[in-house]
Amino acid sequence: MIRPLRLAQVAAEAEILRWQRMAARTAYRAAYAAIALIFLVAVLANLHILVALWLLPKFGAVTTSLIVMGGDLVLLIGFSALAAMSSPGAIEREALQVREAARVQLVEAAATASLIAPLVRLLGNRSLFRVAMAGFMAKMFTSAMRR
Repeated sequence: MIRPLRLAQVAAEAEILRWQRMAARTAYRAAYAAIALIFLVAVLANLHILVALWLLPKFGAVTTSLIVMGGDLVLLIGFSALAAMSSPGAIEREALQVREAARVQLVEAAATASLIAPLVRLLGNRSLFRVAMAGFMAKMFTSAMRR
């Protein structure tokens, strides 16, 4: 009995360590992405200046500024529309359904076990307890196969 408990403890400790390392790695990745974003803004600012300097001799200062702002506005509207249209995909919806079905089955299993086990133990017959548990497992198996 002690060995399975120790194995479960080792597995839990390993999982905690894995989640800690994943969190640390994610934090580093986020920091690197923030630094990269700073340089991306610098590149875009330089691109604006380059376009403005290229258009300035042809159109003048005011018209050049309006052209650059118009281009920015088109990009703003386009990316904003893409962000607004983003909705959960089929895989995300299906994963939510699977999670909810598993949660419902878990609640049903816990409720059934909490009702059956004390009743069978109260009767005191070990073979009756085994029969009841076998029936319970068969019920869970058939309900899982239907979903």
